[in-house]
Amino acid sequence: MTKFLLLIAILPVIMLGCDDSKDAEELGEEVGEKATKFLKGAGKGAQKELKVAAELSEEMTNRGLTSTIAKLTLETRSISVYLISEKEFSGAFVAKALDEDGNEIGRSRADVSFTADDAQYILFTFHDHTDLQLVEKYTIAVSK
Repeated sequence: MTKFLLLIAILPVIMLGCDDSKDAEELGEEVGEKATKFLKGAGKGAQKELKVAAELSEEMTNRGLTSTIAKLTLETRSISVYLISEKEFSGAFVAKALDEDGNEIGRSRADVSFTADDAQYILFTFHDHTDLQLVEKYTIAVSK
């Protein structure tokens, strides 16, 4: 539905770039091609915006844990972090949401269980009052 509304909104702009001498069929094909390219580009841009900065604590890296990507999902107010574990680990992690001044503005906990040479996405869901648009970065640590 969002792509359809976006297409309707940009259609007049796309049509301005089309040559008036073309017949309706050619014009339709050109508009369709331009709209498809635009939507593909907009989709890639949105995917990039979903990536967030997430830093692992020194204790986590000392335990053989690393991370490759973290993504934000605004609809569920959560981040998913792909963690790789060299060693077995069972316990809990805590993710803290930090604003640009380094102040904590939200916190989420996740219970985890890794076997040796394991990897999985860990989901951290934040409270409804956490304004995720203010988050500069997330830090992840072993919960005490």
